[in-house]
Amino acid sequence: SKRGRGEIADGVARGCYAFALDLVESRRTALPPEVEPVAEIIFHIADQIRAGKVKDAADVKFSPDWRFEKLHRVTENRPANFLKHADLDDSATLAQNELTNDWLIARACMGYDDLMHAMTPEMFVFGQLWFAETDDGPGQLPNELVVRLRSADRLERRRMCLQLIEELKDEKAC
Repeated sequence: SKRGRGEIADGVARGCYAFALDLVESRRTALPPEVEPVAEIIFHIADQIRAGKVKDAADVKFSPDWRFEKLHRVTENRPANFLKHADLDDSATLAQNELTNDWLIARACMGYDDLMHAMTPEMFVFGQLWFAETDDGPGQLPNELVVRLRSADRLERRRMCLQLIEELKDEKAC
């Protein structure tokens, strides 16, 4: 059977799309240095969004070398690959020092989003907090909120996130 888009292809497509959307919606005026190698692609995607040809990340096509996908599965994505093949070796284990709670929650949220094409308010806010705390890619919150999150201490960040979750739930109820 033919395989779907791999995790690296999906991640690159989502990341480039998110940066492009941030540019289109003026949440970002420049790209960070770490995405400079794909800046031209991001600007092209931004143009395609403005032209109405790209509506979401699924419209962005990216095909990495299959060797990168394989390397990703056996290194970066070991826990997911472990679970996928758990029935083949019931004595296998994962090293706990390779896992963090935030990483596990982030992976679960991404998996849910992959299946449902939507996130709960809690998942959305967790993702934004992740981006604010790690600067690991584009978020979808207004820049001033990201700046406030980044400058607040951990307890205040949590309070701000709880407030945002309640606001998002109230918006959904309307």
